[in-house]
Amino acid sequence: MWFILLIAIVVIASTVGKKYWMWIVGIPIVLIVVGMFQSHPVVLLILAAAAGYWIYSSSEAFRNKRIERQFIHWKNQALVSQYDDNQVLERLEKLGQSLPLYGDEVPFGRAEYFATSFENLFFTGDMVYGYYPVRSAIKLELREYGIVVTNRGIGIATQTVLKDKDSREERSVANVTELLFSGMWFINYDKEKQIITIRTELQEKQIDVSDYPLLNYGLLIANVNWLITSGFTHDLYTGVTDERFEQALNDGLAGLTDASADVNQRRALFDETSEAAGIKLDARSNADAIEAGMNTQVGAAAARNLHNIQINQMVNGRQGHGVAAEYTNSVFDGGFLTNSGLRGQDNAKHGADRLSFGRKVQVKTSIKLGSENSADSIRLSFKDGKTQRMGKYQYGNMPTEVPKDQYQKSLEYMREQIRKGNVEGHTNPNDASKLVKRGKFSTDFYRNVTKAGTLESLTVDSVNAVEQSLPMVGVVFIMSYASARWQGVGKKDAAKIAGSASLSSGVMATGTQLFTTQVAKSNMVKNIFKSGVAKKLGLKQETENISKYVGGTLTVAISFGPAVVDALRGRISTEQLIKNSVKAAVSLAVGSLSGPAGLLTAPIAGYFTKKVLDVFVEDDAKEMYQVFKEEFLDVVMASGLTHEEFQEVLEMTFQNKKLEGCWLKDMFAANDSRSFARNVLVNEAVLSVLKKRKKITNEEVLTAYSAAKDEYVVA
Repeated sequence: MWFILLIAIVVIASTVGKKYWMWIVGIPIVLIVVGMFQSHPVVLLILAAAAGYWIYSSSEAFRNKRIERQFIHWKNQALVSQYDDNQVLERLEKLGQSLPLYGDEVPFGRAEYFATSFENLFFTGDMVYGYYPVRSAIKLELREYGIVVTNRGIGIATQTVLKDKDSREERSVANVTELLFSGMWFINYDKEKQIITIRTELQEKQIDVSDYPLLNYGLLIANVNWLITSGFTHDLYTGVTDERFEQALNDGLAGLTDASADVNQRRALFDETSEAAGIKLDARSNADAIEAGMNTQVGAAAARNLHNIQINQMVNGRQGHGVAAEYTNSVFDGGFLTNSGLRGQDNAKHGADRLSFGRKVQVKTSIKLGSENSADSIRLSFKDGKTQRMGKYQYGNMPTEVPKDQYQKSLEYMREQIRKGNVEGHTNPNDASKLVKRGKFSTDFYRNVTKAGTLESLTVDSVNAVEQSLPMVGVVFIMSYASARWQGVGKKDAAKIAGSASLSSGVMATGTQLFTTQVAKSNMVKNIFKSGVAKKLGLKQETENISKYVGGTLTVAISFGPAVVDALRGRISTEQLIKNSVKAAVSLAVGSLSGPAGLLTAPIAGYFTKKVLDVFVEDDAKEMYQVFKEEFLDVVMASGLTHEEFQEVLEMTFQNKKLEGCWLKDMFAANDSRSFARNVLVNEAVLSVLKKRKKITNEEVLTAYSAAKDEYVVA
């Protein structure tokens, strides 16, 4: 009877399908078994134990334990590296090719923005090898989802759309997974389910191939599998790769240590190294404050530049091409570096339009149809400003600069006017060469400088932006270098710190100058005027004012944006965000009150504001650095390292450029900063060094044992 019931249940389950078979079969079987063996409690206990084990072996906890054991086995195995750097780069490129956008087809702006949404997948200087963008299901959301491959690993972001029950509004929840190559040890493809499973350390991600129809999953699996089987991901995780890259440095410093050094010497070496690293950390923090202070002035500097180059007249004026010629020629003379620049902003009668290497110059540019290879431009210098009639030369001994395609005709015209007596103080026609200056470019070139997006316009504006940014770069470099040297940093390291800060500041300033100038020349500004937006914002209907507003907006974004992004990513604390914001606000206020002198007062204000705030709020980096030092001492001093090994660990940690770059922020972002410092940073460095020790074979142990035994027997 019982047997017939069991067969019936199995038949019903197979008919209904796999989805519910466990319940359909399981519950009746339990009831039947209990009924069959209710008079045999021992048998029931045995069956219950077996069922319990079966249920546990199918549980998530059992599965996780099994994965953990497999990972530990993989981590501890002694793999022989079967790759070189070129092979790894080739495989990374092929891995990128598994995604629809790779190589030159990668939209780097979008791809890098997407990659930075992952915590450890992309940092400054990293490379994106492939990108699979997926649009948001919510049309108004700008964010993209999908897959990205960088030199650090694979990032996957999927979207879950939730609807509010009351308002019915949609909102997105991003499901983000980063699979770092460091610690990646497993990849598998289930053909039946079309699922790719990848494991990095104890993290597992399953990719449903059907969700990514353009994914070349065969190429992805093959190249990830190669990175694993070649030993590359193992070496990354255990630190062997870092050893290979830093071996030359280690070899060069090995002679500085004494093999017989005792613990006190190690402490002294630690104190010296950690103090030097701490001083550099402080110096870099001060340089960042100086740079941040200067960055608050990029908008004001861009506004002064727009006024100086007379952007309103250049873009909207009847003689805009003439202003463009003055601007262009001054820029390519070297600007303030050669005592060249614009001087006609006051529109003084018969005044100079610009200085060229300290010499006053008048600029005339005619772009009338057919004016090329003519004397139209020089004729303007003989026109009376009031009567508009042709007469005598208006500018005394000051030369007039004309487009280079009009130069020869202009010389001939000037010689003729000298002969006619229309140039006071000159009777020799050969003096024409003193009074006519050849411009650097043609008429068409100056015409195109007034427009946005042309090659000529971008070229001139870019060179000008670089020139205008040089004072800011110089101030940041000098202040940062001096600050670092006063703190005890060596000349070379101080120069690196100052160079990094000044370069970053220069890029910000140059980009802002170029952007605002191009915006001023664009049709967008004219459209803003027509739409009435400018009036609503309380701005004058002038190109210069709209562009100043854009520059001011950029300043706010540059000054406050990076700290806000880091705070949202959990890489700095709320206190650090407030501290950075206060520094930026004070620098911005001081710079605004100082006018052009803000290029000096703003970075100084940023520096001293930081010093004052340091009394009340300690930087996250300093707190993390203290934690790192404590954990380092706790681990390394008890590890039984030789002096050479100890120094090597110091080089891999305190002298590693990653310490100042990303490690300290990574520590803060971790749930347990001490555990992260201890296990991820310090322990891994120690293990990497210990693995270099000579392995003791069984034969050597047996030989030593025999020798010791013989010695004791003889004794």
